[in-house]
Amino acid sequence: MINTKKIWYLLAAMAVILITTVALMSNKKEVEKTPKNPYQAIDGAKTNSYEPVGESLELTTDDNVIGNKKAELIVFVYEDYSSPYSAVLAETLSRINSEFDNKLTIAIRPFVTAGNNISREGALTLMCAQDEGKFSEMRNVILTAAKEGSLQEGGFNVYANQLGIDETAFNNCLTNEEKSLKLEAIMAEADKNLVIGAPTIFIANEMIIGARPYSDFVDSNGDAVEGLKAVVDRQLSAVGTKK
Repeated sequence: MINTKKIWYLLAAMAVILITTVALMSNKKEVEKTPKNPYQAIDGAKTNSYEPVGESLELTTDDNVIGNKKAELIVFVYEDYSSPYSAVLAETLSRINSEFDNKLTIAIRPFVTAGNNISREGALTLMCAQDEGKFSEMRNVILTAAKEGSLQEGGFNVYANQLGIDETAFNNCLTNEEKSLKLEAIMAEADKNLVIGAPTIFIANEMIIGARPYSDFVDSNGDAVEGLKAVVDRQLSAVGTKK
């Protein structure tokens, strides 16, 4: 039986990825010149997000958290460590976390693209680096390489060496069955919530597909869409009204 809802989300994901690509390309030169360009708002910008399906996401001991672990607003982000779009989103999230003065809990989770060995190896590499207390350093190195397009299958041990991780222990970790099962469990959780690609973001009652830019932007259909800063601003205001 065909899962029509999943097909619908797949089509939506493809559309948003196209929109994100256009937005990123149109702003590429400006971003290179002014990495911290001021926020640009567009009156009447649409949210362009989806209501999450499945179970509510909750923090787990396996989640790597950026920002304030006890913040009122939790942002879950699924990253593909072979994807330049995940790298771009990571930069946006880092900026937003800094500007909102740690008012967010940003929980990082891996996503493995089916049939992509680099994607899977990248996810396992981050899990192994987490055991060594070097998750953040490894994440920065891998996402930088993903953005540059320099990742190679079987080449992640180079990054382990850069960070002083024992090569033998690292290689054993990559082939550890327990790690593979844990990664499969994370992917099963993602599947329950119809995460079919990365990056995908969950902010309170919204699911956002793709690397949403920092500022509001106009998509390929000519519609104004909220940037990630506007979404976080709105959700933080909603949290404040509930206190």
